[in-house]
Amino acid sequence: MSRIKNENLLKTYTTCTLGHKIYIVLPIMSGGSLNHVISYKFPFGIKDISIISTILRECLQGLKCLHANNLFHRDIKSGNILLSFDGSVCLGDFGVAAIIKSDTKKNSFVGSYCWMAPEVVAREDYDSKVIFYF
Repeated sequence: MSRIKNENLLKTYTTCTLGHKIYIVLPIMSGGSLNHVISYKFPFGIKDISIISTILRECLQGLKCLHANNLFHRDIKSGNILLSFDGSVCLGDFGVAAIIKSDTKKNSFVGSYCWMAPEVVAREDYDSKVIFYF
């Protein structure tokens, strides 16, 4: 992940270990997650299509960059979409991301259940086709 540079993917400044703990230094995304923003600012949903389309466009640009590098997030959800007060949108939490080439099959059951592809939920072998392409 550290070799991929894209304004819509959360940057990692550095990592270090102390004993059995791993620390990851990340930028502060002062707006919080999209999940929190919706919960506190828009409890009845975001109605403004320009806000929705901007967030979606920024997320898709980040995903396009990942997919171009055969990397797949595998846990896209509102809690992993991070916002800053300047309006930037980043995808974060690459803990279950994986390299999936077109000839590779996976069968791991990872991610957030309600957001998984049907093949993953059914615990079938899956390949890069479960990922949305541009």
